[in-house]
Amino acid sequence: MTGVILGLSRAFGEALAVAMVIGKTRAFPSSILSPTTNLTAAIAADMGNTANGGEYNAALWTMALLLFLLSMLFIILIHWISNQKEKAHAG
Repeated sequence: MTGVILGLSRAFGEALAVAMVIGKTRAFPSSILSPTTNLTAAIAADMGNTANGGEYNAALWTMALLLFLLSMLFIILIHWISNQKEKAHAG
């Protein structure tokens, strides 16, 4: 259990560090080098400042769901690729 908490804390801290590096700007980026923000930083920075049941709160929860689904997709993809490599080496 402690490992899970430490892992989540590390991921959260890294996401906020990335947000500081990329500028944490709310404007839509006009080019690949324009400052922007990431999902984790936007959720963490604004979740406490929204009214429960409001549109912005719902948008933040939707962003959190999207982040969760993307994370699960990549975890499943990594496990699938890992299993394919193990089968190739075994057979």
